Amino acid sequence: MFRKVSAITEKHTKHIFLHERKAMDAERESVKYKLAEYMDFFVGKEFDDTIYGMIEKGVFIAITDTKAEGFIAFSDM
Repeated sequence: MFRKVSAITEKHTKHIFLHERKAMDAERESVKYKLAEYMDFFVGKEFDDTIYGMIEKGVFIAITDTKAEGFIAFSDM
């Protein structure tokens, strides 16, 4: 009987885990979307930011106040 309960519990645990993961991913994506929507009002403005990466074509930045992240091409500077 213990094995049967254990198997059922494991099945339910996997099911819950997968749905929780989907919910977390959806929440993360919706926050990114809303932040991008909000930041659209500030296009062209200057912000305090932190450079956290660089490649040949530009830099990756995070705005200090909002934690919005983005890429700035060297050609746009």
